[in-house]
Amino acid sequence: MARQRRMIVGTYNVFRHRDKPALYCAVRQDRPVPGFLEGERWDYSHTLQDMAAVPVEFRPEAAEEATRHLGFYVFHAFSQPEARLNAA
Repeated sequence: MARQRRMIVGTYNVFRHRDKPALYCAVRQDRPVPGFLEGERWDYSHTLQDMAAVPVEFRPEAAEEATRHLGFYVFHAFSQPEARLNAA
């Protein structure tokens, strides 16, 4: 039986590393953006607010836990979130 993924709680701004395009950092919109994301290595990529636009590698439970303790959630995504957004 396939495990069902939990829904996203809140809305996340997602940033993509310029030199490592599979590396992403998600920050809840109700949290401040960490300073390291405002440098030259990261670009704003997109906003996640529903499961239709979430890369398969994004784990909602891990994102909730990481943002609660660290203020951000770093993950690798090998699927193309932009393509999924445009296909919807």
